[in-house]
Amino acid sequence: MGYPQRMGTSPIRQALRACSEEDAVALLGHALWAQAALADARGDVQEIAWSDTEASARVRAPGVMYRSVIRYVDSSKTHLHLTCSCYLAGACVHAAALLRRARRECSEDPETQNPAGSVWMSEFESLLSTDGAQAMGLIVDAHDPAQPVWLIPLVLVHNQEARRLSWSELAQSQWSGLLDTLSPHHLTSLRRLYQSSRKSSEYSPGSYDVSLESLGRSAPIWLYELQKSGVVLLTPQLYRFDFQMNSFAVAIDMNLGRKGLELCYKREQIDRAVATLPFPRRADAMGLTFINGGEGAVADPIDQNELAPLNEVCVRIPMSAIGDFIRNELAALRAHYRCISSMRTFPFDELLPQLRLCLRERNSQYAHVCWAVDYSLEKKRFRSYLPPQTKISHLSDSLARDFDAAHAALRAYFPAASLAPTLHELIIPLPQVPELLRALKNSWPVDSVSWDIDQHLEETRIVDEKVQINAQIQATDSPDWWNLRVTVRVGDEELPISRVLSALSEDQDYIRLDNGRWLHLEGVDIDRLRLLLRQAAQLHRSRSLDNISLTTSQFGLWENLSEFVDTREEDRQWRTRIDGLRDLAKEEIKAPIEDEPGMRPYQAMGMHWVLNRIRAGFGCVLADDMGLGKTRQILGAIEKFRRHTSHPVLVVVPTSVMSSWRDEAESCFPEMALSLIQSTYARDPQGWDKLDRADVVVTSHTLFRIDCEHWKNRELAGVVIDEAQAAKNPRTQLYRYLKDLPVAWRVCISGTPIENSLEDLWSLMSLAVPGLLSSHSSFNEKFRRPIEAGRSPDLLNLLHSLIAPFVLRRTKEEVAPELPERVETLLPVPLGRKQRQIYDRYLTRERARLLHLELENDTRERFEVLAALTRLRQLSLDPALVDQRYDSVGSAKIDLLCEHLEQILPLGHKVLVFSQFVAFLERIRRSLDQRGIRSLLLEGKTRNRHAVIDEFQHGDVQVFLISLKAGGVGLTLTQADYVYMMDPWWNPSVEAQAVNRAHRIGQDRRVNVYRLVAQDTIEEKVCQLQAHKQLLVDSVVGQNLGEGRSSTDIQQLLKLIQEERDERS
Repeated sequence: MGYPQRMGTSPIRQALRACSEEDAVALLGHALWAQAALADARGDVQEIAWSDTEASARVRAPGVMYRSVIRYVDSSKTHLHLTCSCYLAGACVHAAALLRRARRECSEDPETQNPAGSVWMSEFESLLSTDGAQAMGLIVDAHDPAQPVWLIPLVLVHNQEARRLSWSELAQSQWSGLLDTLSPHHLTSLRRLYQSSRKSSEYSPGSYDVSLESLGRSAPIWLYELQKSGVVLLTPQLYRFDFQMNSFAVAIDMNLGRKGLELCYKREQIDRAVATLPFPRRADAMGLTFINGGEGAVADPIDQNELAPLNEVCVRIPMSAIGDFIRNELAALRAHYRCISSMRTFPFDELLPQLRLCLRERNSQYAHVCWAVDYSLEKKRFRSYLPPQTKISHLSDSLARDFDAAHAALRAYFPAASLAPTLHELIIPLPQVPELLRALKNSWPVDSVSWDIDQHLEETRIVDEKVQINAQIQATDSPDWWNLRVTVRVGDEELPISRVLSALSEDQDYIRLDNGRWLHLEGVDIDRLRLLLRQAAQLHRSRSLDNISLTTSQFGLWENLSEFVDTREEDRQWRTRIDGLRDLAKEEIKAPIEDEPGMRPYQAMGMHWVLNRIRAGFGCVLADDMGLGKTRQILGAIEKFRRHTSHPVLVVVPTSVMSSWRDEAESCFPEMALSLIQSTYARDPQGWDKLDRADVVVTSHTLFRIDCEHWKNRELAGVVIDEAQAAKNPRTQLYRYLKDLPVAWRVCISGTPIENSLEDLWSLMSLAVPGLLSSHSSFNEKFRRPIEAGRSPDLLNLLHSLIAPFVLRRTKEEVAPELPERVETLLPVPLGRKQRQIYDRYLTRERARLLHLELENDTRERFEVLAALTRLRQLSLDPALVDQRYDSVGSAKIDLLCEHLEQILPLGHKVLVFSQFVAFLERIRRSLDQRGIRSLLLEGKTRNRHAVIDEFQHGDVQVFLISLKAGGVGLTLTQADYVYMMDPWWNPSVEAQAVNRAHRIGQDRRVNVYRLVAQDTIEEKVCQLQAHKQLLVDSVVGQNLGEGRSSTDIQQLLKLIQEERDERS
């Protein structure tokens, strides 16, 4: 069995766990390491950020924060390199404090560390008055009666030899670097003793030596004060100096209770009438009797009221940490302090250590073998886990012998174990635990080292049952989406497919089941299933293979998936919709058998096409050419559908056509109850009361957006979106609110399903048939970019086949050949001399700035470009639009228009004049007034729009000036047979929409369309951009569509301007 020696943790954590106290001191030095203990105890180290190769944290210093980093390196013994943002660059207390904190975090294993350890250790340090710093001691040298009793301070380092200090080091500030590492309480007590000694008559000026005699009769009190403050009294041989008061001795009392081991200072009473002093030697001047050849002293009787009380800190070590206390602290505590158990509940002399090997679960995949020492006391057992950095030399001789024997035996079970004896844990995969346990049971050779194995590891079993893969389609709250759930069943247990796939991808042979069971994955072949699931998850960017959403239109993926599973379960509604979808795919669009009153044959066909889809629960896009009666077709479908539902259909339309929907319903479908919502719910809540009795509710895009929450709470049969290109941007509120509306179907009406790019088609399809064209990013990658670049004709055919069942588009030429012809003429307009001079001057000033701006990420610069391009377009129309100082310059386009009108109006023709600039239309109107030509103006602020339109249709006004945005859609103006487009728009579909106000059903005369383009201006470049877009639109849906402009449009336009400049130069 070739098992890894260490767990698969990060290199930095392994290095920190292997870094011992001695290694850290060797790296930083005693002083810096002790200073780091104080900084760590103060909480200077903020939360540590971990990566595979480094640990970093912000470390607080007076008035500033530094960033310290510990990096894993291969070039040093400890594999650790410390850096800091302070001027010392790593050789500092900040990096040292981080090292202390990081070592502690790495060693805090729930199995091997006491979770309350930091609490009891802090209390223990308070008991000894060290507070995490280096403890101090005082040598009392009383061996030679002929010499003074010299007092020598020293520093006690854990597991290190004590280091002697001089009194000058303690007394002078130049040693502050050293003193900062020492216990403040101990240092203060020794300094006070030194100052008291200097005031004695025994003091020799110029000498830093201190003798006990210099303290006189107060010597016993000083020794008591030092004991009380935690300063260790030692003999020159560094044994405990046994100092006692006359009637008591200061001791640390250790008693075992139900909640743990309690430690506190106690005055142990001594009966001097019974006790005999061994080898006494009197020192009357100090009020002391030295005993045992100077290894201790007993004070003369003193009034106890003169003595300060003992430290009242009481330490409670929890049961789980007593083993660590015994192993790490008890020996040093007994060597330095008088220790008792006043209640005789903790006879520490009777503790018997025994080495253990523990098999524990490391994580969900591995178990690990670690070392521990058990201390037995009567029926109790206290355990201390040995961390990897434990030195074998620090163990007792018997434990070291047992360790060597056990380590040698382990190599038979773990060949990868280090030949050198170490305490590093050994790792074994959980499925291989049963084999290890059988081997240990049969032949473990070291009787003195026993095994402690978790019970649930003993219950680990390998199962070899048949694996069954199940797939389910489950309904959700949304009628558009379904949950795809694939699971793996083993007996009575069900596993998520993601767990199985993850295990296989990591070349794991087993996967964990309940109750310690493991499944052997050998022979489970689901590579094809993995590919299908990932494809489904990618379609909608599912975060997990266990949470995949599908739409009905993706039933092909479900059918493919079903071939690779053992059982499949389908929701009944899913199957119904799938069958309906199959029927739609086979459907042929043909004329209905019976005539539909008031409808042309192609309209009746369109009506039934829409009806079939909404009956099956699917949305669709009706994209007939402008003027073919899309409104009537939709109302006809709703009229027939309303017999199958008790809920109204919501129709969301532009404000300008709300009355047109009402008029169409009243004239063609008088039995249909239509309600018009013309104000918000907050303003007219009573107006909403009649909605439940309506078959159709018509509201505007704006009002729907305002009242979207109210619409979400109403039961609707479906929703119809007129001029759906207004919701083409997925980031707009209108799109999001329509998308979130809980309805069974959505029908989009648009004569221009593509305006800027194929993304517009995706937006409409995501509303009408969610999921058909996958996610936005996936569609862009798989369809939009290759098709727009002309790289893949096959993808265009695939896109056609995908949308064909859900998009219906017919042109006037196909279904209404009786319409009179439309003649389009491009009129190049040369600018007048003054207008040309002004235009060229502006063009020269703007061109350089335009061509050096970046549009990709800078919104401000994009707006600057738009503003500059707009000024150039306005100058092409009339310089007065840019600056009123040019009011007298005139406009070549207005002059040409007036010349045409003066010729055609006397013949009885009516004319539509379109421009995107309302200010330009007003200047046209002023010129017409000067020539005695009456006109009407329709723009966004026009009130009584219906009355204005009716006056043109049925009155004697022959010229209608219309803003392209305000009147480009939803109007029927068949009385006009001349259309003038005064300025080209970014995309051709907006102009097509405007022209079709006149060229539509009901028109009985030839329609003449004139497009005025200023020569040698930006308008010619806009026309080139139109041609580029028209080519894309025709390739996808076969008709001219478009509106709006994007940053791509602007970049293309700038490129055209650049090309023109290069040609001129």
